[in-house]
Amino acid sequence: MMTSKERMLTALRGGKPDRLPCTVHQWMPYHLENYMGGMDQIEAFRHFGMDAAVTDGSLYFYRETPDWDDRIVSSKTVDEVITQHHEVTTPGGKLTYVYCCSAQTGWYAEHMIKEPEDIYLFRDYYPRMGI
Repeated sequence: MMTSKERMLTALRGGKPDRLPCTVHQWMPYHLENYMGGMDQIEAFRHFGMDAAVTDGSLYFYRETPDWDDRIVSSKTVDEVITQHHEVTTPGGKLTYVYCCSAQTGWYAEHMIKEPEDIYLFRDYYPRMGI
């Protein structure tokens, strides 16, 4: 059996590898619990013969800083969707966005970057995790 690197090099040379690498960017906990018998991410990748690509969800969270004040107002709809209205105050101005989530998944209903200059507020003030 070929390694992932050998498969990719074979495909790039126009050859026929034993299979092409395949993955998904994440497994939703709801899907794993309700459709995959409660298996974890690694088990699900193995089950389908995919290459594992596991991201730690905590990478998406940031530490609090005085330059990024995120005020959140939450509400819940009849169909159990939680909506979070965010207003971020930075020394250079304000940003707003809306995040929603249900038992199945989460999504952005309104993105933070609305005007070209908003990217500079994000660049200059978004608090990154120190590694």
